[in-house]
Amino acid sequence: MSGQILRAVADVIIGGLRTTPARPVVDGADLSWLEGTDHAVPLDPYRALLQQVYSRYGGGPILEAGVQLRHAVHPLLFVLLNSDRPEILVQKEDRLARFIHSRHRVRILASAPGSLVLEHGASGRSPPEPTESLASCGQHVAMLGMIGARGLSLRFPRSSDPHAVAWADDGLASVPASGGYEEWDFRWDSFQATRTPMAGLDELLLDQARLDEIDDRPGVAAAVERILREDLGRRWSVAEVATRLFMSRRTLQRRLSDVGLTFTDLVLRIRVAEAQRLLVESDLNATAVGYICGFADSAHFSHAFKRITGEAPGRWRQTAGRGAPPVTN
Repeated sequence: MSGQILRAVADVIIGGLRTTPARPVVDGADLSWLEGTDHAVPLDPYRALLQQVYSRYGGGPILEAGVQLRHAVHPLLFVLLNSDRPEILVQKEDRLARFIHSRHRVRILASAPGSLVLEHGASGRSPPEPTESLASCGQHVAMLGMIGARGLSLRFPRSSDPHAVAWADDGLASVPASGGYEEWDFRWDSFQATRTPMAGLDELLLDQARLDEIDDRPGVAAAVERILREDLGRRWSVAEVATRLFMSRRTLQRRLSDVGLTFTDLVLRIRVAEAQRLLVESDLNATAVGYICGFADSAHFSHAFKRITGEAPGRWRQTAGRGAPPVTN
């Protein structure tokens, strides 16, 4: 399976393309793959449609289509927009990524007053297509503007023309034709937060939406995770998990290897993912979180957490919006 994407995201892009010169491509396309679900749709036909548009019209219409997110209505969007800083918006998106896309993530590469550099990458071994990065980038143009960025501009540092402005002053400028759309350099003249984040609103929206996770990972990895999550504090061995799955230790290791995973790395990532959740959703201190998630001591927890996320647990909790002093812009 090539992966899946939230139906609402595909609807935004397809609807947005109909407002651009690429409308004839969309109107002539087979969109039957959208039927029968309000949840997730397959990536292959979505990618194929974007590629048709790109081949005929270039990247401009795809970037513009993404910006049409500003007209969308969806609980996840309202959760993301319940932010008063660009960094908070992106960190929320990372935590909610499992409801949006089965393969791709957006992460912060650099952040400074008046600028933010993001990377659209893979959570596994399947990188985004250039056209998918363009569509996602357009959605981030919309969201940054909606939470308060004024005079927003965009460049693609990995393209053949890294200094070319692709979006400026709320309008399309010039999208480089050579690809390299996975890194986004956003800059703005001023930022005036349009929203005052409401405590408890995110949880209320997510609870009412009753969203399902989009998970098309190989069956063996998902099966291992289900077992480990029964007791993350336990020192699980490959042999124990293999026995629970009615296979030999060697077979489990081979099947994980076939999908680019090792047992040790999978266990580590599951524990860090749960630690991220607890750091945001509970008032437990970092030492307690590490213990609950199966780390032997605080040093081991901090080292492992930083290896996966790029930040120490305490710093991650602060930038995720918990335990930090109020920030004004």
